[in-house]
Amino acid sequence: MRKLFVNAALAAFMVAGFTACVSESLENAGQAADETVNLKFVDEGFTRAVEAGVEAQTTVSLTAGYALFVNSNTGLIAKVTQLIADAPAAADIAAGTKVQIASSMTINKVSAHADKVYIIGNLPSGVLSTAPAVNATIASVNATSIAIATQADATKATLYGSANVTKSEGSITATVALKAIDSRIEIGKISYSGSYLTAWKVDGIFLDHYYPTMGVDGTSNAYLFSETVADNAAADLKYTDNVSPYLTAAAGILYDWNSTPIAAAGTPLAVTPASSKVWAYNTLTLASNTAANNPRIIIRLSAMTYSGGSAYSGETRYLTVKKFLDSSTNAEVTFTQGKIYKIADLSFTDNNLAPIPNESSVTVSVSVTAMQWNVENVKAGFDD
Repeated sequence: MRKLFVNAALAAFMVAGFTACVSESLENAGQAADETVNLKFVDEGFTRAVEAGVEAQTTVSLTAGYALFVNSNTGLIAKVTQLIADAPAAADIAAGTKVQIASSMTINKVSAHADKVYIIGNLPSGVLSTAPAVNATIASVNATSIAIATQADATKATLYGSANVTKSEGSITATVALKAIDSRIEIGKISYSGSYLTAWKVDGIFLDHYYPTMGVDGTSNAYLFSETVADNAAADLKYTDNVSPYLTAAAGILYDWNSTPIAAAGTPLAVTPASSKVWAYNTLTLASNTAANNPRIIIRLSAMTYSGGSAYSGETRYLTVKKFLDSSTNAEVTFTQGKIYKIADLSFTDNNLAPIPNESSVTVSVSVTAMQWNVENVKAGFDD
């Protein structure tokens, strides 16, 4: 059995090399003949230098999906091939309706009218569970809605890519940049770099300013959610556990809540997640994103004590992260699909504290890792 593995250490996924044996006769009674296409996946490496992150590399496997061959003039799907993990039936192979994911895949009966290919992989349960139909529009497939909650597991990120099919005498070729439709934030530590606080606790961490849903091709089909509350009391009621949109079902996806707030410890004062873990949030990201549409992180703090005595008695304070700087270039980062933004240490001062979210902000340094994939050929093994 052969399987394709997608490695997450964030660089671009590259799918390449559609070569084909073209039928000797391309016309039959005025109609172009079908073609047999050899679909290859080739790793073309990283697109930029990356920096070591705060978490070990995550492996993502392309387990299932579709290859959609399209006539770009009409926008209609001319051929649908299902990509599956196991060997399909002989009839499916002959018809080119299913193919086993491997480093090289022969797809039969591809319409010669197809001049573009789209690959969609790792679709959530219930999304395109019925294969797109021949003669359906690719636009309707691209508009298929993906919910942010389905992207919580970084090892099962939905993948998308497209490319032109280039035909020459005796061959057909294409190169597809296949990547996750979301980006990911990882936080390794929250620390205090000021000089007045002697104690504080973290109540919770919340993803803010995000797309609840998005088209599978990275286009927005929903509003950009953003919470800006009027006063401290309203903020405390909103940024808490099991209050929409931060409902219990979204715990670990949109937010993390500590029923017992975590007290800062050490020098400097800091809070860290469990050993060898990070606080991590996957967020749907537009293919044409801007820095203004980056997600934000809201951190709710309580039990703050200053060197001169108690402060903010009975109140909470908030940290808002809405600007991310590349740790190697110091340039502001625009979130890009298929990349992980690692915050090794989210450090704040007294000036960053505010009674409501989004009032003042913390600028953080991030190391950017791009997802990479490679192909491994494996054989089935059986116990004696």
